[in-house]
Formats: sequence, structure tokens, C-alpha cells
Amino acid sequence: MRALSLFVPRLLLLCLLPLLASVAVPALADAAKTPTPPDSLPGVYALPSVVVTADPLAPAPALGETRLGGPSLRERSEPDVAGLAPLLPALRLGLNSRGESQFMLRGASERHLLVSQDGIPLNLAWDERSDLSLQPAEAVGAVRVRRGVRSLLQGAGALAGSLELHSRAAPAAGGESALDLGVGEAGHLRAALLHGRRLGAWGLLASLARTRRDGWLRPAGYHSAYNEAQGRLRQNSDLARASAFVTLDRPLPREGRLALHLGGSRVEKGVPPETHSEDARFWRYPDSQRWLGGFGLDQPLDAGGAWRLGLVAALDAADTDILDYEDASYSGPAAAIGRELDEDRTLHLRLLLERRFAGGRLSLASELRNARHKELLPGETDWQRYAQRRIAETLELEFSPRPAWTLRAGTAWLRASTPASGDKPARDADQMSDWLLSLGRRLDGAQSLELSLSRRGRFPGLRELYSGALGKFVPNPDLAPEAQTLTELAYRREGERLRLDCSLFAARLAGAIERIVVNSETGAFQRVNLDALRSLGAEAELALRAGAGVDVSIHWLQLAARRRVDGDYEGQVEDRPNCIGGLRLGWSAPRGWRLGAEAGLLGPRWSADATDAADGLRRLPAQGRLALLAAWRRYLGRAGLEDLELRLRLDNALDSIVESQTGLVEPGRSLQVGLRLGLGV
Repeated sequence: MRALSLFVPRLLLLCLLPLLASVAVPALADAAKTPTPPDSLPGVYALPSVVVTADPLAPAPALGETRLGGPSLRERSEPDVAGLAPLLPALRLGLNSRGESQFMLRGASERHLLVSQDGIPLNLAWDERSDLSLQPAEAVGAVRVRRGVRSLLQGAGALAGSLELHSRAAPAAGGESALDLGVGEAGHLRAALLHGRRLGAWGLLASLARTRRDGWLRPAGYHSAYNEAQGRLRQNSDLARASAFVTLDRPLPREGRLALHLGGSRVEKGVPPETHSEDARFWRYPDSQRWLGGFGLDQPLDAGGAWRLGLVAALDAADTDILDYEDASYSGPAAAIGRELDEDRTLHLRLLLERRFAGGRLSLASELRNARHKELLPGETDWQRYAQRRIAETLELEFSPRPAWTLRAGTAWLRASTPASGDKPARDADQMSDWLLSLGRRLDGAQSLELSLSRRGRFPGLRELYSGALGKFVPNPDLAPEAQTLTELAYRREGERLRLDCSLFAARLAGAIERIVVNSETGAFQRVNLDALRSLGAEAELALRAGAGVDVSIHWLQLAARRRVDGDYEGQVEDRPNCIGGLRLGWSAPRGWRLGAEAGLLGPRWSADATDAADGLRRLPAQGRLALLAAWRRYLGRAGLEDLELRLRLDNALDSIVESQTGLVEPGRSLQVGLRLGLGV
């Protein structure tokens, strides 16, 4: 009750945002006398995405949707997708004890966010999540985040929302190239080469990149109890990654499109150990590879465009080598070093048939994911083989029953089976159904309101069912699916210079899959189905182009999440912060300068701690960080060198201590310098 008494006033405050906006927006728009030029860049920066999804980028964003493109991505020049986290509302980046970086949207599990590139899922089927620090970002031209359940066509398992990455497009004519170089503290080096050109009817985009670092710097004030070497470098945090990427696309008759995608990376990296316990993971990945290949088709079937066919087919291959050491020295005789080998092969197929009619559309989607995983554990000579086959059939109708009103209704049937379960007991196939009902109203040309009610479920991944994670987890083959019921009220105002997006939501997750401590002495966890988990939330995003080259973006998420214990929602839940906030300021100054600042706040939360014998949780305080950015760009217009850009970024400028989870501190203050050359050849 105390949590609700604190939470309700904040909900009421955010409920007033639409009313405040209706007064403030016109005034702010009139005050902004100097127009800001739209995001536009030549050549390879064009943003048409590879159309392999059921719902390609529409002219205007929907409610609960944020888009990035053009300068927003170029200015940061991130080597991987994980670095885009500060740009995305209601989202935080978490680093786990396996050394993986994952996005968590609205405080939900990382397994509730579906991540894709050009329509190809990036969530690894074995684990239902993806390490985004290994996903190269140099070829990403646009990003779309959809919060909540806006459509069942987003894909199976997207309980919190979806993150879609769209590749950059080739130039409209001729060829262009860009060379991107970076250097920073702690041995950070980066080089990326992009090239785009027209090959007759085909458009080609290719990239090669190499990134390395000796590690990252710890915050100066951070003192750990265990597993930390002398000096500022975080123990075992080095990385070396090489990546390559190619897309080919061409137009088809009746404004259709065909796209081919091939990309991958090879990584060697260390896993920083937890510092709160002697019994931590002491892992390294001497060789981790992942390759994605696929094609997408978007084709109208008749001259009027009433019938439309979409198809995605992709293969995902991932190989991982894990070395498990006895202590934080990361050395010792070969016989004492455990080694695990993992191989994943996944086939993705998605077929969409859409019928458009006056005022609406009817969509039928079929998805198949066939995943196979095999692993060789330390001390064993026989590979363990696992498999999961998941099918989803979705039917969704969207139409306007009256002018300015939109009704969306959908249903889906899903089935998951495990044809192979290694040396663990076999299990029966799971089935469940999803449904969605939403009603939207355009209040005027700039404002819209939507009320939605949905039920979405998620099957447990193979790792959740069967993996012991080199002794850190107790397998649980009896895990059942989890199912979320979500009610949401969303409001959006879209103006020329100001955008406001806010929503209230209430989610109940039945059978929530969470980890609990089963042995505080050995630090062992197990994933189990909780009775139920309730999340009450309010979020708001405000973006303003204030004139004179100034732009401001503010986002805030207020969250109250509790698990049900003995009939009452009083239990604490891991990794659900009570708030997430962010502020971004940018100024396009004269003479080609661009200055910016990014501030982020992560509210108090409970984090897993196997050394805690009471409930396996430890409370982490509110934490924040600040980044400063500067860039200078000059258009040269010369043959072979069209433009030049210099970048300077100071991450965590205040050297703040931020812990992703108990015992895992994030990087401290670090300086990076970048140079980009637009070669125009």
C-alpha cells in the first residue's frame, strides 16, 4: 500500500500532461521563430529500409513509438547497437554476469523485447535474448522502438515491445564511401569502412569494421571486495571484434521490393567478474561468432495494391567457445580450465498476406522458428543436443468504423515443442493464444488517443529449461509459459516542432519466469514460475525543436512492480527500477559545430545477490550519468573527399558509479575522439 500511495500521485501528474500540452504546445510552437532543417543526408545516409516486415516505416510514427535516423545515429557513430540505449525512451542497458549487454524496456525482462534487423529476429532462440554489444551498428540507418503491444504482427514473445533496426540504403545513383575512425582511452581503437552504390537495378551497401579495447575504466570512487586487479582497468573487460555486412535490394513491379541480407561478426572478449562475491564467474570468450543471412520480399499482388504479400526467410548461425577459470587470475594449467562449446542453428520463416480495403486492412501472418542447439560441457566427450520448434498463426483486422476512429482486433495461436532435450526429460508441447483489442481516436490533425487491452504469452527458452550455465543454475524442465495481460491508455500530440507521447499502463504477468536463489552457499540460481507479477507504469516523452538550432528531448518512466505473495502484491522483483529518466540537449551551432549533452537517471531497484540468504535480492540506490558530445562538420565538395567530420565524446563525465546489477559496475569516465571522411567514391 505504501508503494501505491507514492505511485498514484505521480500517475495523476502524468495524466495531466495531455491537458498541459494542449495549452503549452501552441505557445511553444509560436515562440520557435527559427525553423530547424529536417534530418537529411546524402548518399548512403538515405533511410528507406529493407522492407521485410509486415508494417514498414510509415510516414508518421504511431502512439508509443520512437524513431531515430540520419544525424541522430551518425553523430554518435556507435560501434554496436548497445551504445544506442541513451537515445531510446523507457529503456535501459543491462550488463549481466555472462558479459552480455541487453536492453530492458519498461523495466520488463530482456526476453520480453523482440529485437530484429531488416525483419530478421536477433533474439537467439537458445536464450530468447541477444548480446547487443556484439551487434555492429555501422550499417544501421534507422531505428524504431514500439513500446507495449501495438499489434500482434510485431512478432511472438514481444510482451514489452519491439526494437527494429533498418539497414542504410544505397545512394540513388553512382557510388559513395565513408571511412570512420575512432580512438579512446583504455586502448580503444575502431575503424569502419562503408560503401554504397548502384549496380543497375540493384542497390548495394557493404561495410567492414574492426573494434578493440584493452578494457574499460572503472569509476575512480568504486572499491570492490573481490575479483579486482590493481589500476583503473576493469578486470577482464577487453574486447576485439571484426564484422562484415552486405545488403542488396532492388525494386519489383507494382512498387514491390526484394532485399538480400548477409552479415556477421567474430569476437574475442573477457567477462568482467562480479565483485561482491568470491564465487563469481571467471569466463572468457576466446572465439564467438554469429552470422545472419536471409532475404525479404514485399510484393503487391494486383495493380491496385489491394492484396500484398510479405515474406522473410533467414538462417542464423552462432558458435560460442567459453573458457571457465578457477579464479580472477584467468590463468592456470589447462587441465584446470573448463571449456564449453556451443553451436546454434536457427531457421526463421515468416509469411504475411494482407488485404487492404476502404478504411482498413486484414492481415494473416504465419511464423516458423526451428532452432537447434548443441553443447559440449567441460569434462564430457558427447555433445548434448536440444531443439525447439515454434509456430505462430496470427489474424488481425484494422478498420475505421466511423471517421476519426480506428478499431484493431487480433488473435494468434502459438505452439512450441522440444523434439530434442539432451540428457534431460522430454516435455509435452505447449500451446497458448494471444489476443488484442484496441480503439483509437484522432482528436484533430495533431492529436490522437488509444485504449488497448491485450494478452500475450512467452514460451520458456531452451536455456531456461535445460542449461546449468556451468554450475550457476539448476535446470528446470518443468517451466511453464508466462502470460501477460496489459491494459494501456496512450496519448500523442505531433506538431511541426514539438512531439508529446505519454501513456498509462497496467500489466499482470501470470507465471512470471524469474530466477531465485536455491543455494546461498554455492550461489546457485534456478528459474521458476512465480504466482503473478504486477506492473503499474506511466511514461512520457517530449521532443522539442526550440529554434536557433536547439533541440530538447525528455523522457520519464515511473514504475511500480511487485510479485504476489500470499495473495498480496508485496514481494520485491529483480531489476525493475522505480523510474527511468533521460534528458538530451543538442545545439547545431554556427560554422558546422554540433554540441550536445545526455543525462540519464536509473531509479532504485532490487538486484539478484546469491549471497543474500533471505530472498536473494539486494537493493541498489538511484544512479545517474552524464555524457558530453561535440562534433564539427565541413562540406568540402572535392573529388574523393566530399565532407569531413570530427567528433569528441566524454562518457560518464562525472565518473559516476552505476551498477548494472549487484557487483557489476559500468564504465567510468572515458574520452573518445572520432574522424569521419566522406569519400564520395
